[in-house]
Amino acid sequence: MSDVTISVTPLWFAKVFPFHIVFDEELRICQVGRSLGIICPEFSLGTKLTDHAEIFSPNVEMTFAALGANTHLLLVLQTKASNIPLRGQLVFAEQPGMLIFLCSPWLVEQPNLKSMGLKVNDFAIHDPPSFKVSDVEEDRLILHYYSDRDGLQPFVVGLIEGLGKRFETPATATYIKGRAEGEDHDEFLVTWSGSPE
Repeated sequence: MSDVTISVTPLWFAKVFPFHIVFDEELRICQVGRSLGIICPEFSLGTKLTDHAEIFSPNVEMTFAALGANTHLLLVLQTKASNIPLRGQLVFAEQPGMLIFLCSPWLVEQPNLKSMGLKVNDFAIHDPPSFKVSDVEEDRLILHYYSDRDGLQPFVVGLIEGLGKRFETPATATYIKGRAEGEDHDEFLVTWSGSPE
């Protein structure tokens, strides 16, 4: 690790994270990313995050202390007005008593961006992970997860469990093998049971 310090300007931060929310210890919204403001205009400065969203996953209280203790987990918020899931990660801001939710809309189905008021340019350009599926059976499959980032196996497990919850079909993901064993990607056994009513 080098001693280089990178200074981040608000303009640069907003460009890289167009979907973000900064909130204080009372869950008052202090800043909203431009693209998030397009699809969720109710997320206005000074209002409480709890007025506009609830936690879909993980199963934690929506308090600053509980959220701050779970910055290592994938967070999915369900917006109340627009019913759009937002998924992402919480990080502590440099300023004490502030959390930043770095997120993006969780578009499970092919969205009509125009109907949401969005354009492709409203999304940040990141190197996203990719998935492949093989060995599909009636109640299981093998999920192949390709990413340049290490340590995201819990993210995949949470993603699968969240999808199971979202579609009312309990699902689990179990790590089989992967980059830790010298492979070029991670593999998970995904199983599910039941079906939506």
